[in-house]
Amino acid sequence: MRKFLKWYASLSIFLKCMIATVATFLILLIIFNVIQWWIIEETSESLEEKTLKDMAERLLHELDEEKSDASDVRPFLKYYVDKYEYDGLEINILDRSGQIVKQSTAQDWSSFIQHQVVNKEFSSIETYQGNEYTVLRIPIENNYEVYTVEYVKKNDVFHTIYQNSIYTLIIPFLVAMVLSLLVGLFLSRQFVGQIHELVDDVSQIQMKGLMHRLKIKHGKDELNQVRTAFNDLLDQVEDTMDQQKRFIEDASHELRTPISVFKGHLQMLNRFGKSNPEILDDSLMRMTKEIGHFEHMVQDLLLLSRLEHLQMDVNLPTQNLTVLVKEVTERFSVIDDEIIFDCQCDEICQVKIMPEHFIQLLTIFIDNGLKYTTTSPKKICIQLHQETASVILRVRDFGIGIPEQELMHITKRFFRVDKARSRSMGGVGLGLSIANQIVEKYGFQMAFESTVNEGTTVMITMPAG
Repeated sequence: MRKFLKWYASLSIFLKCMIATVATFLILLIIFNVIQWWIIEETSESLEEKTLKDMAERLLHELDEEKSDASDVRPFLKYYVDKYEYDGLEINILDRSGQIVKQSTAQDWSSFIQHQVVNKEFSSIETYQGNEYTVLRIPIENNYEVYTVEYVKKNDVFHTIYQNSIYTLIIPFLVAMVLSLLVGLFLSRQFVGQIHELVDDVSQIQMKGLMHRLKIKHGKDELNQVRTAFNDLLDQVEDTMDQQKRFIEDASHELRTPISVFKGHLQMLNRFGKSNPEILDDSLMRMTKEIGHFEHMVQDLLLLSRLEHLQMDVNLPTQNLTVLVKEVTERFSVIDDEIIFDCQCDEICQVKIMPEHFIQLLTIFIDNGLKYTTTSPKKICIQLHQETASVILRVRDFGIGIPEQELMHITKRFFRVDKARSRSMGGVGLGLSIANQIVEKYGFQMAFESTVNEGTTVMITMPAG
């Protein structure tokens, strides 16, 4: 079945290539013939007229050589008509009064050609029964008489040339058709071969898993671009799956601790706590604390999930961040009056952002700074300045700091520099992940600077609103 499908695909692509090739060739052939017909038609009329003018010049030249007088002009003209008449050409000699002195016998087109006497050379195109005729009249003068020589010629040069050109195109046309078929067959086989190879590579991915990649060949053809794009997609899928795997592992690890605590205390209560109020109170207090920790983690996970699916509104409100900074610092000051805030903010710093998102960002940075500051009183420096096109927020703490090799990992979910200390402080390692998600949704830029035992600074660069 697979071979049949490959054969069918090859035949289908070959026929499409052939149809496209033949259609293109026929269109070009038609265009060429139209242009050729127009050129030949335009040039044939001038050729017919030039032929008659050459005959007239030859007549004048022969008359000049004869040096005839009035008595011998008429016989010479009669002789000239008999000598040069042929099928397709009519020569008429008219006298001064318009009477025909001599008329060629090869043709007789007097039925539609009106004989005219002229005193200077005159040419025209006459049409009769679908055919065109070139008429040329020239005066012949001597000392005693004036004659008009009238040439009438059927315009058959165009048809002769066009017919001959049609015949000469038959062989090139057949040759071009054969070459087109051969070239189309070659190209289609090459193209279909690459498609089959691509299908085989994809089949290998199904068999060997996402670790397998398509082979990238040299060149910049379309199929190679497809291979590159497909490999990039596989890289993204694999990276997403790895992140999911790590997330499940980290979440399982975080959930294992409160579950173990619950289980241990419940077992202890079952064995000793029923009759011992001290053990009962202590176990209930510890389990309540773990419930709070667990609830905090669930809320952070739900917030992360909502941020991942958040659709940004194009008409975001413009906020004065200075007002929001003051609101957040006042909240923390109410909770703990030992916190010292050093705020250096411009009076107006406007950014397009939802107020709850900026409050969430600033809360995360301040909360992290307070958790990892061991000295008392705890100090947080906040700088907010508006430049030409940006607003820059800096939040600095004077805590334990972050090792340089850990800075690139701090926005990952459940990542904590000091896991034991973080857990004792109630952290779950999701705060900076939430902050990073908010920053990415708004297209802001976030950077960290930290020195161990000196503190950490986070900087957010936002477009001015």
